[in-house]
Amino acid sequence: MLGVAAASGYQLLSFEQLIEQERETERSFAALGGEITASISELRANQQAYVAAGQDPSHWMQRVAEQLDTVNISLATLAQLSTAAATVGSLENAQVAIDDLAQVDRRARDHSDVGQYLMASDLLFTDSPELALIAINHIRLALETEREASDTAQTTHRKSQGIVLAAAMGTSVLVALLLLPSSNRPTAKGVGLIDRTVEETDPVSLQDVEESSGNTNQEDNDETSFQDKTTKTAPVSVTLDLQLAADLC
Repeated sequence: MLGVAAASGYQLLSFEQLIEQERETERSFAALGGEITASISELRANQQAYVAAGQDPSHWMQRVAEQLDTVNISLATLAQLSTAAATVGSLENAQVAIDDLAQVDRRARDHSDVGQYLMASDLLFTDSPELALIAINHIRLALETEREASDTAQTTHRKSQGIVLAAAMGTSVLVALLLLPSSNRPTAKGVGLIDRTVEETDPVSLQDVEESSGNTNQEDNDETSFQDKTTKTAPVSVTLDLQLAADLC
């Protein structure tokens, strides 16, 4: 029973560690996803400073370039942390949107460098926000999908824990039943006493049977003797009756 308890405890601990790992991975995934969405939103606002009056475009262009690199690295890390195929698909779609956003940013810079601020503004206030929103939506979908996958994995581990616990309890009960002493088996001493009692009661029974048989035979003999006497006396009575009848005639 100690071996069963030790093995069951080890399995329960292993499943609990897996559950904790799933929770930690899901928390890290959610935190990193939140950072990426915040960076994309900030990046979109910084791009609009390219054409803002009184701003230094080169400063904001350098800031946006750094944010794009950070977003790309974070998306790659998020893909490594993902455990569901649907999550990876959503992150790939988000990466495509970020790549398109980077291309729009290069075109806006080119227009800004040559003084075409109207063309740059059209890209920065129309195309760029739309692509940023697409990327954020895919990231949010990835976060939701990964959370559902993590919950499913934790539920599976909990069920496995329940199975291990039930098996351990069933095994313990079975072993306990097998180890219980049998109280219904007759002992050798009891058998000896029973045999001795039978031996002591047998002679009495035989003697009673013999006396009963003797009494029955004696009664049969008495009845036979009485019948014989009656048979012998019957002709005498008949003879006397015949003589009396002849005298009367």
